Amino acid sequence: DLIAQKVDGIALMPGDAAAAQTWVDRASKAGIPTVSMGAQVGDPKKRDGKPVYEKLTALVVPHEVNAGAAAGEFAATILPKDKTAKIAVIEGAAGFIEVINRRDGLEQGLKKAGAKYNVVAAQPGDWRQEKAEAACQNILVAHPDIDLFFTQSDEMVMGCARSVKAVGSKAKLVSMGGTKLAIDAIKAGTIDASVCYKPQDTGRLGFKALHAAMQNKGAAPKAEFINYATPAVTKNNLSACEPQW
Repeated sequence: DLIAQKVDGIALMPGDAAAAQTWVDRASKAGIPTVSMGAQVGDPKKRDGKPVYEKLTALVVPHEVNAGAAAGEFAATILPKDKTAKIAVIEGAAGFIEVINRRDGLEQGLKKAGAKYNVVAAQPGDWRQEKAEAACQNILVAHPDIDLFFTQSDEMVMGCARSVKAVGSKAKLVSMGGTKLAIDAIKAGTIDASVCYKPQDTGRLGFKALHAAMQNKGAAPKAEFINYATPAVTKNNLSACEPQW
């Protein structure tokens, strides 16, 4: 509909990276600048590690690998040092490149910190509290001695925290999002850390890039990668993350 209306620019937040590629292709063919905010575009199995789909004007997202690495480096500081730690991962939904990148980043951060660990389980939580709670329950049955859960969103960590509490597990909880929900949980000691994401900044940067492209279509940037810092946030540095959502 937007292409048919011949709009001057399109900002999108894709729910399915592969499906979004089709529409970015059509917008590009019509000469309409397109900026993706908050999620990547393109089939994750065919991206070859490239963060930005080449027909986008710009991609505005946190650097997901770096964000995962921040979580991994912090996780290494709270893992037991006298054994090989057991880690479980609660992933988002299939079809999101972020699921792959956050997991890769986590392991990069753990290895950089010299952590001794094994990822003994990984299950999808589909970004939902209830699904993550059930996934953590299942993992705790199979691995009651889990040392740390890494959940790929704050919504999911809250569900996982309920499962951990229900069985009296001592597992640590590290998440991603920097939401008010997570910051309050860190203050309360319910979870150990989250990684700070800033959706308002994403929106501002995205529309700034789109406006610039609409003003100067002939020389608009191509496949520009725009991101911001994503620190891990704990009780010791809560001021590093003012929740934006």
